[in-house]
Amino acid sequence: MFHFKEMKLALNLRFDTMLKTSGFYASFIKGKDDFDLFPEKEAKKYRSDDSSVMESGEPVYNLEETYTTSEGENGWALTSKVPYFDSEGNVIGIVGSSLDITERKQMYENLYKSKKKEKEIILNSTSEHITYQDLNHSIKWCNRAVTNSLRVDYNDIVGQRCYKL
Repeated sequence: MFHFKEMKLALNLRFDTMLKTSGFYASFIKGKDDFDLFPEKEAKKYRSDDSSVMESGEPVYNLEETYTTSEGENGWALTSKVPYFDSEGNVIGIVGSSLDITERKQMYENLYKSKKKEKEIILNSTSEHITYQDLNHSIKWCNRAVTNSLRVDYNDIVGQRCYKL
């Protein structure tokens, strides 16, 4: 998606992704601002980011942002915002682009979960006692060898201090 916002941060031009996520037609979007199109919390964040770019004159590249579709679903976008200057060097707007990365983020989350599950399978297959603990020696995870040896349920161990078992 490509978009241009003028000095008052109203949209002058938006393409495909914006239309898809907002649920509006191009003719409706022109002249609207983020508060007309997004939930208030998201609109405030977008407005703040846009204002920072316009005030500093410095671009922002590859910012990961969340958004909510018109159907209420959550998504992720990779956004870049660049100040747009007039012939005298004054910032008169911003040019932005967003790439929907929701599918990519979901894929990474699934990969993380599968790798975590794979680690648990491997660590549960050993007879050695293995625990993950925080700096306060509170157990965050343990393998089956620990639960079998102590003859207690996993949920009764997690959260306990290792030296109290």
